[in-house]
Amino acid sequence: MNSVDKIEKIQTAHVDANGDAIHGSGDSHVVGTTIGAIGGAAVGGAITGAMVGTVAGPLGTIAGAAGGAVVGALAGGVAGHEIGKGVDPAMEHEYWRDNYLTRPYALSGMPYGMYGPAYQYGWEARVYHHDQSFDQVAPHLQRQWSAHRGTSTLDWEQAKHAVRDSWNRISGKNPPASKTKE
Repeated sequence: MNSVDKIEKIQTAHVDANGDAIHGSGDSHVVGTTIGAIGGAAVGGAITGAMVGTVAGPLGTIAGAAGGAVVGALAGGVAGHEIGKGVDPAMEHEYWRDNYLTRPYALSGMPYGMYGPAYQYGWEARVYHHDQSFDQVAPHLQRQWSAHRGTSTLDWEQAKHAVRDSWNRISGKNPPASKTKE
């Protein structure tokens, strides 16, 4: 087994470990649930704290913010989980493994292991930034690419097309025109 095969085997094992520790099913969407919970806690805490604080003063603001954060985290976690349910990492890796060489940016002979982290970064970023466009978050994604690239040797200029492709697929947009397989 060469190093590329080992990388793909590790990535597949990581992707297939999508069990839900709470429900015991293969229905865990940790990224979506966590992101939703954090966002919900922040928004819920701020809104509730401001409302209660208006009526009860400074101590009411603190109590309202704490209670709002809990309620917001629960609501956000549920919303994030629902968004994440639309993304099955194993199916996404399978789709891209079967199709990456048809993409106009894919270099002939480049193994999937070089593009896989970019595709994963795209769908995970889409779940996190569900209320923004790719162009809005691309500068942030570029700055964070080195932390998400894993074993990929692609630089951002090479990876961004795969990241966008995966983002668009999760968004329900048709991927750009493919090249003919040679």
